[in-house]
Formats: sequence, structure tokens, C-alpha cells
Amino acid sequence: MGGKTIGAWLGAALCLAALSGCAGPASLKGTTWYYSTGSEVKSIQFSGEERGVTSEGLSFSYEADGDVVTIDSGLGGSVLTRSERNGVEILEGNGYVFYQDQAIPQSEIDAARQEKERAVAAEAEKRAAELREELEGTWRWANENGYYDYTDARTVTFNADGTWESSMVEHDVERSGNWDVEVTERTAEGSGVWKVVYSGEKTTFDRMAFDLNISKADGSEFSQEEKGDFASGYPSEFFIKNGEIAALSRYERQ
Repeated sequence: MGGKTIGAWLGAALCLAALSGCAGPASLKGTTWYYSTGSEVKSIQFSGEERGVTSEGLSFSYEADGDVVTIDSGLGGSVLTRSERNGVEILEGNGYVFYQDQAIPQSEIDAARQEKERAVAAEAEKRAAELREELEGTWRWANENGYYDYTDARTVTFNADGTWESSMVEHDVERSGNWDVEVTERTAEGSGVWKVVYSGEKTTFDRMAFDLNISKADGSEFSQEEKGDFASGYPSEFFIKNGEIAALSRYERQ
């Protein structure tokens, strides 16, 4: 009898020395665990010894057997395993990791979002660079009128440094009477800056999400009146259509 008492006391002492090994996992009752769905943080709360509720209001029953927690919502079951990761206690199962600290899954979402934003920015820059390379250089359009012996011409240069220059020559033909004809020449020059811009509202990397922005040398926009005025030198014929560089007239690269 005395031996049993000493043995029991010794066992209790050893149990106290290694509490976690003897007592097993702490009760889940009253604890809330948070997890990431990839886009938002949700939670499960073990409100009673065998009952719990999700952040969506769904009740469930559960049974804890050591480090294994079996959950039954009535619509299906899940098995979670209790363990530690980097010194933090977790529940894991069904592709999710549950933490008692809500900040941890939130940080996972933030990190994933930032990584996606970096990937979008990198892909957008790649596509923009492709379009810039297609546009860089000198483009010329000419239309010869052999009858009146003149040539309308427009030359636009898109430089790699983001600047552009244009020179334009057009002719007006005025008739008076049956035989009198006067040909008047008009010239214009323009310059400014250009860039390929990406619409962040687009959810794909399609090149159709890009636009060509042609501005004045100080970066200000041309007004609608200036865009339609030959004298402004604005190269209005160039734009991006269906993800490709396009021009209203048949410009040829020089």
C-alpha cells in the first residue's frame, strides 16, 4: 500500500515535471481560431466542450482525441490536427491552417496580395515594353498628287527616351473659274512626350489593357481642339487598338 502511494506520488511528480506530456493538449473550449481563405480571414470558435460555431454562423459539434480534432457540421466532417509551427500552436486540415492570433492569417493574405501586385506590375511592364519597342522609331506617311505636282507628308519620330517630334506638310487646292488653280502649302511641327500606359482596372494582362498617351513637352494634355488642329503638330493618327500599334494612315517605318 505504501509502495503504491509512493509510486503514485512519484508518477504525479513526473507528471508535473513534464506537464504537457501527461496532461495532453489544453481544452479547446472558449478558444477561437482564425484561418485564411486566400482573400479573407474567417474563424471557428469552440464555444463549448463539444459545440462550436463558425464566423459564418454555422454550428458544429466536435470531438478532441489527443492532437486530433474531428468536426461535424451535419453537412460533412473535417479532421484537424493540432501541432506547432515556428513555436506557434496551430490546427491544420482540409488545406487550411488555423491560428489563435488573427494577425497571422491576415499577414498571409497581405503577403499574397502584395506578391500578386508585384507579378501584375512585372507583367504589365513586360507588355508595355513590347509595345514601346514596336512604336519606337521614325514613321512616315506620304500621298503624292501627280496632277497638281505636290506631296502631302507626315513624319513622326517616337524616341526611346519618351519624347516625340513630328513634321507635317499638306496642300490645299483652290479653284477659281474654270482654269485658275492655286495650291497652298501648310506646314506644322510638334514635339512632346509619349508613354504606353496600363489600365490598373483591367484584371488580365491582355495588351488591350494599354493605351498610348501623347502629351506636350511639359506633360500636359492636348485639348480636343488642339488634337483636331493641324497646326498643333499633334500626331493624332497613332494609337493602340486591340493590343497593337495602329495608325489611321498608312505610315511606314523608316
